[in-house]
Amino acid sequence: MKKEIVLGLIVFLVAITLFSVLRESDVKSVASNLEDENEKLMKQIEQAELELTEKTNELQVFSEENQELTDNLTALNQEITLLKTSTEYQDFRDAIHTVESYKSARTFNDAKEYITRGVAYSSADSKGNCPCGFLFSETHSTFEWNPNVVQELVQFRIEGDQIFLTYSTTEDNYQFELIKEQEETAQDLKWRIRSITTQN
Repeated sequence: MKKEIVLGLIVFLVAITLFSVLRESDVKSVASNLEDENEKLMKQIEQAELELTEKTNELQVFSEENQELTDNLTALNQEITLLKTSTEYQDFRDAIHTVESYKSARTFNDAKEYITRGVAYSSADSKGNCPCGFLFSETHSTFEWNPNVVQELVQFRIEGDQIFLTYSTTEDNYQFELIKEQEETAQDLKWRIRSITTQN
């Protein structure tokens, strides 16, 4: 009976020892696999960090280039605005000069020089004695010319290729509509009066 118990204990101990050895071998194998996996993971993390650093550097370069392009575009827009403003201001001054010249005209023939071509004229007789007037086809209106009536510029507006200047007079205000017209004897464009209307 004792022999059987001792034998059973020996078998049990051998089984436990064998199981422990096998278990330790499995644990070592798993640990080794985990170490390999961990090493692979660390390499992947390092690679990802390198790629992230490269992408960040590229993004920084793109951001700097984008900022430079934005700055250049802003500068160009400012230059265009300045050029446009300068051109509009010069046109405005030239249009005023045309009306001021019309205003200073001492005769009807002098005044006609500042009116667009194609406008018909009327006068009291064939010699051009006044009363005289303009027949504006664009507005289908007539306007009687009188010297020394136009006074001061009181209002203006710019609409596309047209400039409207409103001047005070001894009675009602006059609104001059001006457009650019090519001179007959030159290639230059000059501001000319397209129509004159009274403003109450």
